[in-house]
Amino acid sequence: MIPLSFAQRRLWFIDRFEGPSATYNIPFLLHLRGRLDVAALSAALRDVVIRHESLRTVFVVDEHGVPGQHVVPADGLRLDVPLVETTPDGVDAVVAEVGGHHFDLAAEIPVRAVLVRTGPETHLLVLNIHHIAADGESMEPLTRDLTTAYTARVASDVPDWEELPVQYRDYTLWQRELLGDEDDPDSVLSQQLDYWREALAGLPEQLQLPTDRPRPAAISHRGDMVDFAVDPELVEAAERLAAEHGATTPMVMQTALAVLLHRLGAGDDVPLGATIAGRTDEALLDLVGFFVNTWVLRADLSGNPSFAEALARVADRALAAYDNQDAPFERLVEVLNPERSTAYHPLFQVMFTWQSNDVLELDLPGVRGRLEAVPTHTAKFDLEFNFAVDPADGGMRCVLEYATDLFDRETVERFGPRFLRVLRDFVTDPSRPVGTADVLLPGERRSADLVVAMLGILKSGAAYLPIDPRFPSARLGLVLGQAAPALLLTDAGTGGELPGHDVPVLLLDELDLDRPEAGPVEAVLRPDNLAYVMYTSGSTGVPKGVAITHHGVVNGVLRLAAVVGMGPGRKMLAGTSVNFDVSVFEIMTALTTGGSVEVVRDVLELGERDHWHGSVISSVPSVFSEVLDRIAGTTSVQTLVFAGEALPATLVERARKAFPGVRVVNSYGQTESFYAGTFTVDAAEDWDTSRSVPIGEPLGNMRAYVLGPGLTPVPPGVVGELYVAGAVARGYQGRPGLTAERFLPDLFGPAGSRMYRTGDLARWNRDGRLEYVGRGDGQVKIRGLRIEPGEVEAALAAHPGVAQAVVSVHEHAGTRQLVGYVVPVGVIGNDPGAAESIGDLHVDLTAGVSVPELRRFVSARLPEYMVPSAFVVLGLLRRGR
Repeated sequence: MIPLSFAQRRLWFIDRFEGPSATYNIPFLLHLRGRLDVAALSAALRDVVIRHESLRTVFVVDEHGVPGQHVVPADGLRLDVPLVETTPDGVDAVVAEVGGHHFDLAAEIPVRAVLVRTGPETHLLVLNIHHIAADGESMEPLTRDLTTAYTARVASDVPDWEELPVQYRDYTLWQRELLGDEDDPDSVLSQQLDYWREALAGLPEQLQLPTDRPRPAAISHRGDMVDFAVDPELVEAAERLAAEHGATTPMVMQTALAVLLHRLGAGDDVPLGATIAGRTDEALLDLVGFFVNTWVLRADLSGNPSFAEALARVADRALAAYDNQDAPFERLVEVLNPERSTAYHPLFQVMFTWQSNDVLELDLPGVRGRLEAVPTHTAKFDLEFNFAVDPADGGMRCVLEYATDLFDRETVERFGPRFLRVLRDFVTDPSRPVGTADVLLPGERRSADLVVAMLGILKSGAAYLPIDPRFPSARLGLVLGQAAPALLLTDAGTGGELPGHDVPVLLLDELDLDRPEAGPVEAVLRPDNLAYVMYTSGSTGVPKGVAITHHGVVNGVLRLAAVVGMGPGRKMLAGTSVNFDVSVFEIMTALTTGGSVEVVRDVLELGERDHWHGSVISSVPSVFSEVLDRIAGTTSVQTLVFAGEALPATLVERARKAFPGVRVVNSYGQTESFYAGTFTVDAAEDWDTSRSVPIGEPLGNMRAYVLGPGLTPVPPGVVGELYVAGAVARGYQGRPGLTAERFLPDLFGPAGSRMYRTGDLARWNRDGRLEYVGRGDGQVKIRGLRIEPGEVEAALAAHPGVAQAVVSVHEHAGTRQLVGYVVPVGVIGNDPGAAESIGDLHVDLTAGVSVPELRRFVSARLPEYMVPSAFVVLGLLRRGR
């Protein structure tokens, strides 16, 4: 029996291990226009299948369980090509049925074909071939032979072609002979495996990608695809760049892809899978078969190299890989033995493929044909970028296949524009560092216009309401309806992403800014005028809008400027979304004191730069901890300001060591109070790392009380609930009942003043400073973002398939994640207490609800930061007291 090739053996194993599926099908559409001879086409296809043995091979197992190839004799071959007549609208259903066929590799040849007629001279041949019998490079000899055979059959003749010099089974034996014995150190296989062991040593187990959902325990291989075009001018620029740097166009594209993934959080070591034709002998060029090999091309982006240097590194790795291309990927996985998982592909999860042309033209007697690949709903990898040249105009098309377990279509559609931005940066200035590559799209950019708009609104005495178009439309609609803004200020590109509303719109990109300046705004301005409304998570399931006055902003900004040392000539890093009040501190404190502000995506961007020099960096402790070690030698900063969550003493110590002479400020406040207090560790101050970091003392015009039962003050050292008074918010926009519940009369302040009940537990220490102890209610913070579990639970419980829902925080390895627990409808009967344990419940836990559906449902109702990282479906749920 003929053994399987290494590539075939892997697909055979996957088929046996996972069961038959359409994951490794290669479906094609042959569009045919003209007077088609249906019988001649059917006979011609049979001729081609007989000519190429790989297309009539089944895969059987001997008595020892060893798989082998069995070539079906020509006289025993059965290949039906049924004719289906339908309308153009019915074509997709036929294509899906043929392309989704599950081949029984042991019993049927790996080819299936159906001819579809949509008109007298319009046909489509749906041709589905299992990958075990062919690859992308096989389509050219297949279409060439089909043309020859059809031409002969139309003339009532048989194809007169030369016999193929070899068949695929010959290649299988030749491959083993070429590679030699792996135990022989002088063999090709042994030497090439040694190369790959060294080249892939220390490879990341899996690539960190910006997925929409956590990775499931097992790959489902469900997928979809989108595509994007690379215009001819950009392709020409890439070709020119490749020639100037002694590289190839695919190397340029691969480098751009690695830089894109790097900028999206994949890290400095970016492994990409890539294919190589594997037809190293000229005799194989005219053969249909599975010759393609897979290798891992590792892009080293450490040290923030220039684009040109990154290209040189990629080119060096690729050339070395070419010299070691024969080692089968299947054997490479076995030898390297990475941690095996059913959740992700071994060694790499992103594939890069390159084709000279993904469309083939056929010139048949009386018929014009065009062969092209069929989109499938499967995915072999997390992401697969398949680039192909368009010979018509010199442009390029990329088909991007993605795993729907991990990504939403909207997310993947943004990969194309992001890639094109990186590629344009690359070809325009190859000397710029890869860390400066711009991957933000217009709707995501915090532009100067945004800052100017905020300043203009505040200077006029009006108030602003930040709106993030990425938030679910239901939430945006609620916010717009409740806050009732008088004007929506946006641009043409962003405004279209908002849900329907009746708010008047002013588009910035349509303003005539060349007109003479308007006179001063005539308005009566008062300190208690509203400055902004910001929406936070609500415990009842409805977000609440916090209304802050101009007095509150001015008081906080003036006090904070003195604390952090902001003033003329000083620079502030602003990396917080304008949806959160930290952005007010970052932007207004700098610009109202004569300083400057540098607006960035987030503080993690510092880790992608060669250097940063400035005065003040503001961040959430857990986020800054991630980037601290990477920026210690490249960043110069005078003051670090932390807020949003408890500040660990160890982080203070790490920061002081990383930035000698730095001042560390631990600030405290809520959206309802803006900033209420601070604690400063000066550069010259000795710091005891065993101490907790206080939240300090109230800022000017702010007061803090630690109260016990009956709203009476507790002694120092005793834990009580923290109340903040002074320049606090007006309350919650349009919700007087909730305002009265949280903003109480200030029993210790001037008449008519109020104090805000924070829900935080605190105590006064012996130095007269406040120490944060924890929360007195269910509110949590994830990466500094405030979340009311009740709002998330309400969103989960709104799903028709959910009977009960609870949300909690899970901590692992220093990382806090939100986890949603649900009980499906139908699990709970009339007597939920009748079961003594989950084992007593005889139910289908998946009935009525699935994790992907839950994630989609909640994502449509909550901002991304409030969507649980994981969901757990339970059969029984009891809340503890």
